[in-house]
Amino acid sequence: MTGRSFTAAWISHEPVVEQRLQFVWQGKTYQGWYHSKHNYDELGELGGKPLRLVCDLNEEPIARPEIGSSGICALQP
Repeated sequence: MTGRSFTAAWISHEPVVEQRLQFVWQGKTYQGWYHSKHNYDELGELGGKPLRLVCDLNEEPIARPEIGSSGICALQP
């Protein structure tokens, strides 16, 4: 993300970037990925590592506290 904020220079803040990925297949909506990252960094979700996901429509959405996300998508091993 690029840009400038006039107020960010003199008002402290914590960035929160919400990310959602949904799939619609045969009329059903699946929660693939939900994550909130607290930085504006490219690849900031996992501390600079690329985000590679594997998503299985047969799975139920679950919380993945080790990476702070939830959904049917998991990190590719």
